[in-house]
Amino acid sequence: PVETEDVSETVLAGGAVLVYVRFAGSSSTIQSLPIIGPITRTTEDQFLNYVLQLGRIVITFHNLTNRTEDPGRIGGNNYLRYVIIPGGTHSLGRSYPDPDDYHGVMKYFGIEP
Repeated sequence: PVETEDVSETVLAGGAVLVYVRFAGSSSTIQSLPIIGPITRTTEDQFLNYVLQLGRIVITFHNLTNRTEDPGRIGGNNYLRYVIIPGGTHSLGRSYPDPDDYHGVMKYFGIEP
């Protein structure tokens, strides 16, 4: 899990958390979670997602077709990034970007990618 006090009761009640991953084998592709498809070296559909808990973000990973089979580990050199948007954050008259567009979200909130 990713331990962060920024996942507060206020965020859980009315905010939003966006989680992104860039796999070690990709130099530029950043995807938003959840992801469904073959993630490890398999042809089987797998599910990579996250669950929010007070004070942490838990990354979940499992097979979809054979749920009893261990999906293995995702390599440790992957890059995870999360964005926490507190409840009541105003759009300042602008449309929110597509949450799947990592670079658009970073630009909108003025965050260094």
